[in-house]
Amino acid sequence: MNDSENQGREKRGFTLIELLVVIAIIAILASMLLPALAKAKQNALQSQCTSNLRQWGIAVTMYAGDNKNLFPDNTISSGSADPSWMNPNLNTIFYTPYLYKNQIGSTTNGARSRSDVLYCPTDGWHRLYEEATGYSNLIGYDWLPARSQQYDANEYVFYGLENWYFRTKMGQQYFKAPVMTDNMDTYDGVTSWTASFTVANLTYNGPSGNHPGKKNIPIGGNFLYEDASVLWTAFNGNTNLVSRSAANTAALDYYYNAPASLGPGPW
Repeated sequence: MNDSENQGREKRGFTLIELLVVIAIIAILASMLLPALAKAKQNALQSQCTSNLRQWGIAVTMYAGDNKNLFPDNTISSGSADPSWMNPNLNTIFYTPYLYKNQIGSTTNGARSRSDVLYCPTDGWHRLYEEATGYSNLIGYDWLPARSQQYDANEYVFYGLENWYFRTKMGQQYFKAPVMTDNMDTYDGVTSWTASFTVANLTYNGPSGNHPGKKNIPIGGNFLYEDASVLWTAFNGNTNLVSRSAANTAALDYYYNAPASLGPGPW
């Protein structure tokens, strides 16, 4: 075999232009695929969050069956009126016997698992805050009934929802009102849906509510009812922040943004 035959059989490599064309095609395909993957991830997290609330609903129903149809007592003699703060007594009277032993996050063990039933998997703000502080009475949802009027009245009267929160028994006048919802608060109650803080050397800068969309505004939320059903409600696009006094900074922004059909009742 002579040299000319060997040269004819040499494999020809890709040119730079060909490589650039292939890379461009891959980039186009990736740009088309990534939104679908992001949507699939969002749907998976939403489904897990819904499943968690169903477990809460079953636990509340079981508790009421053993306790004269009462909701777990969430009156708090002092502290925050934010609906994600719970009575520490629930760790013994409710979580462990009916729902789940509360394994709190800590700086030693890290933040609690994304699959933890006490938290929506999209709640990063409360998960890190709990890890930094070691508080055992914080959850990744908003709990509504059997709250303390002394400390919470200003928050709920603002929206005309006080009877949702101060009802103590199931099956009464406001039985169609939600029992729990996803956390959908603004961070400071007035200007931002993004929480930014540092506590105990841990820094968080991200969504303040669950299921964040554009500008971290929640795209909707889960609502748990007395019959243990969970309804996902998409927001209607009303994403303006309500202006209110400093005393109302923990008020429920999800109500302001929810569809008009979610009125204060009674039903």
